[in-house]
Amino acid sequence: MKYSTLANWVKGSRGWKRSKPPPPLPLLEAVAESAPAAALPLVLQLPGGVRLEVADQAQAALAAMVVRALEESCSVFPAA
Repeated sequence: MKYSTLANWVKGSRGWKRSKPPPPLPLLEAVAESAPAAALPLVLQLPGGVRLEVADQAQAALAAMVVRALEESCSVFPAA
């Protein structure tokens, strides 16, 4: 690659900006009743590739705390 090609590419890429913010992620409340011990875990897919597997009620409480902390500390989730 020639230097002039690289320089023009870098110069052009500096002006690129996202035209509008990404759409807000819809959040919903889920309520689960008691399930048998052999039930499959609930899988939460969060932005940035984060994946949480929730297997019991204690883990659900921890997962809720993680989601709330992310909501308060960064713009990953829109404020409701």
